[in-house]
Amino acid sequence: LNFDAKEMGSYTISLGINGEFETVTLVDRFTGVETDMLVENEYSFIASGDDNVNRFVIRLGNGQEPTANSQWFANYYHCYIAF
Repeated sequence: LNFDAKEMGSYTISLGINGEFETVTLVDRFTGVETDMLVENEYSFIASGDDNVNRFVIRLGNGQEPTANSQWFANYYHCYIAF
């Protein structure tokens, strides 16, 4: 998930999740905070224009370990960021 703050401010990320996942975790690499988006549904944070655009990672889990023949993929998900 790329996020490029143009200026210092308070921001909120919320996800519209379509699919059957046991876990959807938003990881803030800057703070180390991991948020279960299926429970919390949003994450608020402070960001500045100097922050790494690759600050966030989304981990999807369906309770199964991938195998060499599995067809794991991720669809486009709507991400809403409030300013």
